[in-house]
Amino acid sequence: MSLTSKSTIIPADSIPSSWTGRQAVTIVVKSSAAPGPMKGFYTYTYQVTSSPSSTRGVSDFGISPVPPPDSMTAPPQWITGYGYQEESSAAVWACADTITEPPEGAFDWSSPYEIQPGQTKVFTLVSRYAP
Repeated sequence: MSLTSKSTIIPADSIPSSWTGRQAVTIVVKSSAAPGPMKGFYTYTYQVTSSPSSTRGVSDFGISPVPPPDSMTAPPQWITGYGYQEESSAAVWACADTITEPPEGAFDWSSPYEIQPGQTKVFTLVSRYAP
């Protein structure tokens, strides 16, 4: 199954008009679930692709609802979390690049570890709850 979703801003947030490019991304998420890595557990895999027409990298995304995870994995320089604001059953991944220095004077910049236009990254969640 694949799902195409438009990125959104959390309604309570206000953003400078110069940040509108941050919303100029389109992603496709392909998901699958399979038994393992051990008996009684299931691995949920999410392949996230940023459209070649996106104007910048994807820095974070979430999937909801998902079962409570026993573990989550992400590419290098990404962090994981479960639950986000009012979405208690959301799995969330965010780029937390601690290696790349931002350009001089940059306030809003795109890390090379983000999902760049045309690029795919894979994220997983392992849970004891069946799909």
